[in-house]
Amino acid sequence: LTKQMIEAGACAIQVENQVSDAKQCGHQAGKVTVPHEDFISKLNAIRYAFLELGVEDGIIVARTDSEGASLTQKIPVSNEPGDLASKYIDFIEMEEVTLENAKENDSLLKHNGKLVRPVRLPNGLYQFR
Repeated sequence: LTKQMIEAGACAIQVENQVSDAKQCGHQAGKVTVPHEDFISKLNAIRYAFLELGVEDGIIVARTDSEGASLTQKIPVSNEPGDLASKYIDFIEMEEVTLENAKENDSLLKHNGKLVRPVRLPNGLYQFR
């Protein structure tokens, strides 16, 4: 379905992590979400669909129960390699930096053994891969 939508001209795809037959409004309790691994697999599948069809700048709107998934910070804190925060961070475009070329208000992370800075779009949001 995603490929058909892209072929029809869609430049953005929205996907949610709530189970479709148990959806709740964002402010209500009792939301049921799909397993994190399933949601990440869906995001990857959408990204690959864009790439397979030659759309390098396709937009994925990933609506999540961010509070329930512990993703309420702009960049989540990873406590161990492979945890949910680490998988989320893997989607953010990063550039390697040194302390000498870091700017005053940069957000710096140690990721995969390197000191990196998330790439920001002109509007200040983080760029995703």
